[in-house]
Amino acid sequence: MNHTSTNPTHNTRYLYPLNFFPLHSQFTETIMVDGLYWDNWYGTGDQKVPPQDQGVLYENRLLGLPRLRQIRVQSAQCPIPHSFRRLVRICYPPYDQTVDEKGVYSFKGDESNATSMKTWKNYFEQSALNGSSYWGKLATYTGGGAYFLLSTNKLDTLQSLNELKNELWITRSTRVIFLDFTLYNANVNLFCVVKLVWEFPATGGLTTSWSKLLNFP
Repeated sequence: MNHTSTNPTHNTRYLYPLNFFPLHSQFTETIMVDGLYWDNWYGTGDQKVPPQDQGVLYENRLLGLPRLRQIRVQSAQCPIPHSFRRLVRICYPPYDQTVDEKGVYSFKGDESNATSMKTWKNYFEQSALNGSSYWGKLATYTGGGAYFLLSTNKLDTLQSLNELKNELWITRSTRVIFLDFTLYNANVNLFCVVKLVWEFPATGGLTTSWSKLLNFP
């Protein structure tokens, strides 16, 4: 059963379904991919848009590759009564930069393989990503984390997202996922830097937000 409630302070919808991890996967594999890759013209046919003309809403060209970035927290001892300690052995605290998980980001893989070349399995410091902190609705997050660059076409991106899902990239320790991409519209000479945010509170559930920066050269 799904339960929703609205926080009037931030006008945020909190979701408390049992499947809120697949909820994120469902978005990325459908709405996100269809929104980023406009490779077919509208209508009932299957007429492809030429690569040089492909763009979001047909008019906005993607600059570079969209990036997914995740931040996790370290597991900790549970601050619970002694009589419950046999039932709950591992806890994951609310986000704080002092408890960033900097180990290998793979639930099913070999976590001893810290030299994996896959960027989504390894933690990168903020300086390595040329990042900056982000003030979310639940916490202020570092600019580091594990990241994954999407492809230039829809099929490759879907295959890569399926790999992330099969590897259980999102776990109980996940506290936030960012999707960053930049668009350029030549019709109005406008750059748009977009950030979509999924925050996972320690209480369970999911809250979303977004930001954009418009720039006229």
